[in-house]
Amino acid sequence: MQTKWFRLKRQGKVVAACYIDHDDRDNTYYIDGVQVNTRYRGRGLAVKVLRQAVRWADTRQLTLQLVAEPVESDSDGKRLITLYKKVGFKVKYRVHSEAVVMERAAKRR
Repeated sequence: MQTKWFRLKRQGKVVAACYIDHDDRDNTYYIDGVQVNTRYRGRGLAVKVLRQAVRWADTRQLTLQLVAEPVESDSDGKRLITLYKKVGFKVKYRVHSEAVVMERAAKRR
C-alpha cells in the first residue's frame, strides 16, 4: 500500500494533514504524521483530520498504531497524547522513557 493522505483545506490551501503508512514486514498501519499550519492551530483541525484517517481505517477494519514522543518532558508531548486519546487511541506500551506506542483498534461493523 502506498501512503494514504488526509487533508483539510481552508480557502483552497491545505491547513492540516496526516497520513497512514503500511509496514509490510508486520502488516501494521501507522499514523506517521499529523501537521497543522501554525496559523490554524487551536481550532480542532488536528482532531478533524485524524478522524478522517480513523474513519478510513474503520471502513477497512484496520487497527492503527502510532509512536508518540516526547511524552513526559514537555507539554507538547502531553497535548499529543491527549489529542490521540480523543480519537480513540490507547497507550499500548512504553518504548522508553520518552515515547509510547499507541493503538486504536478498528470498530467492527
